[in-house]
Amino acid sequence: MTTGPSAATQLRLGPRPVLDEAKISHLLDLSSDSLKLLPVTEVESFLADMKEQTANTSALLTYLLQTRDALQQDSETYNKLIGELVGEAQKIKTGKRPAGGRRGSGIL
Repeated sequence: MTTGPSAATQLRLGPRPVLDEAKISHLLDLSSDSLKLLPVTEVESFLADMKEQTANTSALLTYLLQTRDALQQDSETYNKLIGELVGEAQKIKTGKRPAGGRRGSGIL
């Protein structure tokens, strides 16, 4: 069984943002006591890293939400189409198709 392109590829969302989980874990492990002992330049570097990781996390969340929304819309569309096809099949089976219902008969 082969799989088609991913939903994100079909939506042209671009590459999935990647989180640097090791860096995030390191930043989360910082204690306020240890920060008090560091030089200001190092604290500013940690702050810049936190801002960068926050932006990356936000980008990933946006990407995932857009993918989910698109998949949900596709699902609703497909379910509606399937429902219409089942309804038409039931009409044909019970013989309740409207008169002149043949499509593409070529008669004008």
